[in-house]
Amino acid sequence: MEDLQWDHVIPLSRDGMHCITNLQRLCRKCNERKHVGAADYRTEIQKVWVIEFERKKESISEAVDRNAKVYFESQIKKEK
Repeated sequence: MEDLQWDHVIPLSRDGMHCITNLQRLCRKCNERKHVGAADYRTEIQKVWVIEFERKKESISEAVDRNAKVYFESQIKKEK
């Protein structure tokens, strides 16, 4: 598995914000292909998480913990 890199959904060079709601993880190859384009590769669960994060204004650590729980629960359901 390739190393994942942090990427801005809307690049900073295009006035994107440097915040958790504008970040996604991409493999190096995808990140290089995207370059300075605006492309959202986040899953539906990740997009919902961003909306919830904005709505609740929870701390980043709370959001990460909750998102990890949702992700792992979805993976368990897939295995069944």
